[in-house]
Amino acid sequence: MKNTYNPHSIDTSDIELDKDLLDLVETMAENVHDIWSKARMEEGWVYGSRRNDERKQHPCLIPYSELPESEKEYDRNTAINTLKLIKKLGYEIQLASIENRYTNKVLSFRELKELCERYPYMTDNDRYWLAKQLLAIGENFMAYDEAEKIQIKEYKCHIQGMALARSGSLEKAVAIADELEKFNNSECDGFRARIFKDRAVAATTLEEKKNFYRKSAEINYHAFQEQKEYYNGVNAASCFLLAEDLQKAQSVALETLKTQGVNDDNLWATATRAECALVLGKRQKAKEEYRKVYDICLKDRRFGDFSSTLRQLKLLLNCLDGNLAELSGFFPKLPKIGVFFDSLCGDREEIPKMVLDEISGGSCILAYLTLAGKGSILLAERLIEQNIECHICLQLPEDELNLKYQNEKGWLNRLQKVLKHPFVSLVPVECEFLQRNDMMWQEFNEKYLLGLATLRAENLSFGLCGLFNKAEINAEKNDLEPMTGAKRALHAILFSDIKNFSQLDEQSCLAFNRHFIKEIPEILAEYEADIEYRNTWGDALYIVFKNVSCAGKVALAIQKWVQESVNWQDMPKKERLSMRIGLHVGVMTSMFDFIQDKLNFFGRAATKAARIEPITEEGQIYASGAFAAFAAMEGEQAFTCDYVGIRELPKHYGSTGVYMIKQL
Repeated sequence: MKNTYNPHSIDTSDIELDKDLLDLVETMAENVHDIWSKARMEEGWVYGSRRNDERKQHPCLIPYSELPESEKEYDRNTAINTLKLIKKLGYEIQLASIENRYTNKVLSFRELKELCERYPYMTDNDRYWLAKQLLAIGENFMAYDEAEKIQIKEYKCHIQGMALARSGSLEKAVAIADELEKFNNSECDGFRARIFKDRAVAATTLEEKKNFYRKSAEINYHAFQEQKEYYNGVNAASCFLLAEDLQKAQSVALETLKTQGVNDDNLWATATRAECALVLGKRQKAKEEYRKVYDICLKDRRFGDFSSTLRQLKLLLNCLDGNLAELSGFFPKLPKIGVFFDSLCGDREEIPKMVLDEISGGSCILAYLTLAGKGSILLAERLIEQNIECHICLQLPEDELNLKYQNEKGWLNRLQKVLKHPFVSLVPVECEFLQRNDMMWQEFNEKYLLGLATLRAENLSFGLCGLFNKAEINAEKNDLEPMTGAKRALHAILFSDIKNFSQLDEQSCLAFNRHFIKEIPEILAEYEADIEYRNTWGDALYIVFKNVSCAGKVALAIQKWVQESVNWQDMPKKERLSMRIGLHVGVMTSMFDFIQDKLNFFGRAATKAARIEPITEEGQIYASGAFAAFAAMEGEQAFTCDYVGIRELPKHYGSTGVYMIKQL
């Protein structure tokens, strides 16, 4: 019988797929392959290097990721043509709201991060919701970075302003608050009012404090009268109290308690009832409601929101009677962030009792740990069982860890299960690994991890717990290579240059050397004991330090001198030049330089510092996240590290979070 079948597919050549739908293609293609593979296997087919119909062997019965590109293209075309046909037939495909899908689910940091990465083209409303979830759990910097992608200005400014305010970057938060004045909504007004409250806290005179608190109260009260949102009302009442207007504070508190929704059982309604009770002098009622707030925050892991509530409570108690010792009556235990190093547990197949004691008290709500040995795997499992999220820094690269446990399948499976758990987030690698037992890699990771935990604790106003000795961690260590005499150790690095220096004429270059470079040694002299190496070429400075504290202080001293003391009038064109300074910390190798006939310092850490300098704002000092973490770990009091955001580094060096260094 003659086959007269002539396929006539619907022409979809005129259909264009937008970017959101194109993102679906690879997922659909993989699913097409999996459906085909499953059907074949159910028919008895197995993998074979060549197709053999008699033996039912097929070379494509492998995971989609291992298919040759020609086979992947076949599946992709199937997916693309299916999507085009749906549109051709008049149907629309829309991504369901992320908020609607997850609003009733408690998401971990890892799950929120994966949502951000999985849907790069989400709507502004969804990204705004996700950024608010990140603020709620206390991930201020990531919330700031997500908000950077939002197009709606009031959403973007609100999230970034809150992230900065909650992390202590008041100056930048004030600038954002000024931008929000033109938006007439309760959240923007609430944020503006919050900034006046923060300015009151930072003020140095009683009169300044009272004026800022009253301004905060008035903005919130005006918003409350217009919008009737209870959170504006309670914040107005609290700030009237802080401005020493008890009568007005109590009047507004009573008004707030009549607002619709204030008796709901959600976090902010409960916190509102607690705060109003405190303002009205009903201390026992306040304690009962604050304990409910504590329970909600710990159950939903809303540590950022709890931190905000805790700070407000401290302000009110201090204003009412100055008795902060009474905090224990409001909350069963104040949360702490745990820090645990792999060296505590090692390869023992048990968790040491002293570590168990640290995590069994119930106050540890987040954990930062280094992991390589069996004891640390057991510790991670125990923390997960207790619903404690873990930020893990691997003490060996993941492929090395897999090799370590390749002959112990039980431990390998347990390791992989831990690393895939939704409560586990891996800390990005900031230091280059050389070999097993790399002492400098391990030292960097421990200090970096402790610094990250300290930064988080400072942002949340929580304490630290764990078993670590800061003096021991900060003790100077190095790794000597006996064959070459090269020594590896942790160092802070400063790189700076003058913008547009290459455009100066010869006379200006000579004047620059006379008025600028000549004075630098005098600035460095005060810090000589902590400077390991210095060099310059043209306008650039390259300085290696023993610690981040000295690097930050030198950078600030140079910045101040350039801004205030350089006599630019002596330059031939009287042109004021601006300096950019980049800071980083990492493992550096010192060895003899045969060209310069002296000791020199090398390493990728220096390269990263050199990449940070060009992206720095004119006249400012930018530092890497590692530098900020080490400064926090060392307890630096001379300067602050204010988050700037994710920045793309030049010369294909990737992107990194950067901080601005400012004098305290």
